[in-house]
Order: sequence, then C-alpha cells, then structure tokens
Amino acid sequence: MKAADLLKQAGKPFFYYPEVAKKLNSPRDAVFLCHLLNSMQEDAESQDGWICKTLADTYEATGLSRCEQETARRNLKRLGILEEKYKGLPRKLYFKVDLEKLSSLLST
Repeated sequence: MKAADLLKQAGKPFFYYPEVAKKLNSPRDAVFLCHLLNSMQEDAESQDGWICKTLADTYEATGLSRCEQETARRNLKRLGILEEKYKGLPRKLYFKVDLEKLSSLLST
C-alpha cells in the first residue's frame, strides 16, 4: 500500500499552526482554536464574530474528544482568548475569539 492511498482512507486532514501551539503550550488548544478560526472564515453567520460549533462538529473536524475540547475551552477562556455564550431555543453554545488578545499573545 502506498502512503497516498493510506491517507485517502484516513479522511480529510486538519491543519493547525505549530507556532500557535508553542505560544499556547498546547497542540490540543491550538487545534481547537484553529478549528474556530477556520470556521469563522467559512461561516457567513459569524459576521458578529460569534459562531456555533457542537461537540460533534468539532470531534468530526479535529478528532478532539469531549474532555479535550472542554480542557481547550477552559484554557483559552483563562487566557482571555475565547468567549462563550448560550443562545436560542434549543439552547446552543456560541464561541467568539478575541482576535486582539490572540494577536497580542502571538506577538510576544
């Protein structure tokens, strides 16, 4: 079997930025953050900066388990990079990345 054939079987790749992982001291947190940033670029609903991503959406895109997602969210909120809010019925969780704080962190 060729490597290319094996990779095709593995599904769609997900890329993140190693420099972000280094600044956050966590590849897991960087993967979660990059997923949100990619979604913000692609999602027309994110005009106000808020996007909705379910646990299942994030797991499907990144492979991060529920526990890994919760840990990443907690760490990013602690750094002031991530905001969360619930809205709507049924209640959905929305995320917003503070791009200024992220920029400040990346420039240090």
